[in-house]
Order: sequence, then C-alpha cells, then structure tokens
Amino acid sequence: MNLGEIEKFCETQAQKISKIISSEYDQTDFDVETLNIEKEIFEVSSGHASIFMFEKRPLISSKDKDSLKLSIKSRFGISNRMVDKMSLKDLVAHLIKSYTINHLN
Repeated sequence: MNLGEIEKFCETQAQKISKIISSEYDQTDFDVETLNIEKEIFEVSSGHASIFMFEKRPLISSKDKDSLKLSIKSRFGISNRMVDKMSLKDLVAHLIKSYTINHLN
C-alpha cells in the first residue's frame, strides 16, 4: 500500500464525513461550536482510521509510514516532534480530519 492509496482512502472517508456533518450543522453552528465540531470530526475520523488499520496494517511498510509522516508535516505544518510521536492510526485520522475540514470550508 502506497501513500497515494492511503490518501485516496482518507479522501473518500472525508467526503462521507463532510456530507453528514454539513447536513447536521449550519453555518452558525460552525461559527459558534467550531472546537466541538472539530473534536467530533476527529472522533469519527479516528474510528475510520481504526478500521483502516485493522484491514490494511500488514500492507503498510515503514517506507509508506515515513511518506505519510512527511506528507502531513509538509501539508499541515505540524512539527517533526509531534508527527514522530503519532501512531500510524493517528496519522491516518489526522489526514481524514484535515480533508473533512477542507471539504466543509
């Protein structure tokens, strides 16, 4: 499994999550409850990441994990130290959350 396949999975899940979130909340909710909505998005993203890890972990090499870390660092400006501490599941969840938020904006 390569970085492109991981990103495709994350993008697909983000589209699904953003459709549900946008149907449950209106713009006023986003303005007032941003942190709570982002927390909810991360919790759902984490669930999708758990399923992904259960199914795909054996297919993900250390090279794929390093590519994912580099991608997240460069795209989202997260520190090396923080990304290095994240598990693979957390990296995937963060990517799903980020894509979801991009879809909602």
